[in-house]
Amino acid sequence: MIHDVIIVGSGPAGYTAAIYAARAQLSPIVLAGSVTAGGALMNTTEVENYPGFVEGVMGPDLMTRMQEQAERLGADIRYEDVTALDLDGEIKRVTTDDAVYEARTVIISTGSEHRHLGIDGEERLSGHGVSYCATCDGFFFKDQDIVVVGGGDSAMEKATFLTRFARSVTVVHRRDELRASAVMAKRAQEDPKISFAWNSQVVELHGEDSLTGITLEDTVTGDRRRLEATGLFLAIGQVPRSELVADVLELDEAHAVRFVRRVRPRAALLLNVMRDQLDRFGEIDNTAKLLHNVAINTTKCVVLNRDDPRLSSPDFVNDIKSPLRSFGVNPKYSQTFPSDDSLRSNEQNAAKLYADDTSLEEFKDQHAVIGFNGSDHSVNLNLRGIYNLQNATGAVALVRAILGNNLNVDSMLEALSGIKPAFGRGEQLIIDGQPCELVLVKNPAGFRLALASFNPANYATMIAINDAYADGRDMSWLWDVDFDSLQQQGVTAVSGVRAYDMALRLEYDEVPIDFVDTDLTVALRQLITKHTRQPKRIYCSYTAMLALRRLLARYTDVEEIR
Repeated sequence: MIHDVIIVGSGPAGYTAAIYAARAQLSPIVLAGSVTAGGALMNTTEVENYPGFVEGVMGPDLMTRMQEQAERLGADIRYEDVTALDLDGEIKRVTTDDAVYEARTVIISTGSEHRHLGIDGEERLSGHGVSYCATCDGFFFKDQDIVVVGGGDSAMEKATFLTRFARSVTVVHRRDELRASAVMAKRAQEDPKISFAWNSQVVELHGEDSLTGITLEDTVTGDRRRLEATGLFLAIGQVPRSELVADVLELDEAHAVRFVRRVRPRAALLLNVMRDQLDRFGEIDNTAKLLHNVAINTTKCVVLNRDDPRLSSPDFVNDIKSPLRSFGVNPKYSQTFPSDDSLRSNEQNAAKLYADDTSLEEFKDQHAVIGFNGSDHSVNLNLRGIYNLQNATGAVALVRAILGNNLNVDSMLEALSGIKPAFGRGEQLIIDGQPCELVLVKNPAGFRLALASFNPANYATMIAINDAYADGRDMSWLWDVDFDSLQQQGVTAVSGVRAYDMALRLEYDEVPIDFVDTDLTVALRQLITKHTRQPKRIYCSYTAMLALRRLLARYTDVEEIR
């Protein structure tokens, strides 16, 4: 039988899809999962921001109501686990442990799961003191001392809920202030049973058969202390349940750690670890863990940036089974290419040189001298920006590792010199006979390198910063960027959702600003009309760049990206 619609997943999105499909007389089948039915809200306490529930509603109650509504309208809920998907062709196939379903349309709504700490003993003690669900397990910790890890709304929800049972609740957070909404933070901070361990992270769990305590490390000083506790509840974010679709749907870079377990790469190039999109990837150490999982699943060779202290550390490389290659820059340029650590410290970790190393020896503008096998090789790039010279060095190292003795050096350098800027990443458009350059900026080190790459003299400069999901919602990284180079020339326009955050940051560096407006259309018009006879450069976050390219199509030819 060929069905109209099959829905994989049974969280709010899955049941909402089921309700709409059922009302459209499409007879949807919902494959809810044998254990995960109801999704993450089944592990949530009180939900206060769902419309229609004045007094709030418990997460499990809300999901039960959604399920009942979908069933009343005609949805068929089946508690089966999907094991495989075939989405090619007009008729799609969904395989479970019990059957193979065919449908004209498949809706994927697999949701997310709890992020783990990733430390020794966590899996062993799960269900024996370590928990991810306060509503499920809170009752079992009556009159006990428990710990909640996290600083967002979910952590405050769990901490507040657990005070119904626990003698005391300690909230452990990596920073000195909460990320939670004001109302949730206030509620937790005013609760007499809740205390806070600021600037702290859990680094060790104690107990054999059950949890007896934890070790906390101060994120500022590095000091460690033991905290007695019999319960540890984790609320450090969610990760997408994407393993099912890793090899059938296009995924972004955040999913690499998952699909490499199913589609193992032969070669991996690891450029650097940056504080980029903290809301998606977590803290920088977690980003390093994600890259480490890519490396250990690589089968033939791993090329890493020897100048990045996290990628070259013994903890990172010791369990990588594939042969290691390295790339980097001549030590005399180390200050030009800062790691995220060097933005905060003058200390430089000694880099380990692997047997076969590729090095950026000299550079000027778009010319690079890249050294390997005891010889230097010159290449001129179409790509502007010194960060592209560093990336080119990494690319050379990767090609050398893959091709080995079959490498034709001249052909490689010729191909490298022919690479054109990707859209919005140094892309140059022509407006009224003058160049307009789009420079993508996403993290503090990258923004610093971009500013160091381009002389602002005689250019009209615009900065556009958004905070959508693809940009990263945490804009605190802007304060790690030095904007002194823009002082003399100034900035014509500042725009985007976070225009005033950006303008404030520039004010602190005494950078003159002509115009501030959150509306990209207005700001771009100001830039173009005020400087018709002057080259222009726009530093922009990802979604701001996409929006600006659409707006620039009104003024000039812009390549369509499909």
